[in-house]
Amino acid sequence: MSNPAVQLVIKMVVSGVFVGLISELAKRLPRVGGLLAALPVISLLTIFWLLVDQQTNTQIAHFIRGILFGLIPTSLFLLLLMFLLERNAQFGLALAISAVVLIAVWLVVRAIAS
Repeated sequence: MSNPAVQLVIKMVVSGVFVGLISELAKRLPRVGGLLAALPVISLLTIFWLLVDQQTNTQIAHFIRGILFGLIPTSLFLLLLMFLLERNAQFGLALAISAVVLIAVWLVVRAIAS
């Protein structure tokens, strides 16, 4: 398929369907939805789209490296958000605090990796 606009629409629809299905499942079965969300579904889907777009193995490897460097900040973000919400913190405040920690840890990981 050579039409970039059509490719973009297909990517958006397929990716959106995956996210929508997982979020609907999470409403009914939160732990199962969480488990599926934690799986590298989006990462694998993105790698698939990179392959479709004929990206090189090196470009895909750099993408995967970025994912790996994001795991620690993302994990701490989710742990802190869960911790705050379980203690009945206001969602907006819990999200803001967790986001600040995410950014701070990401900056530290980035500095260490450089």
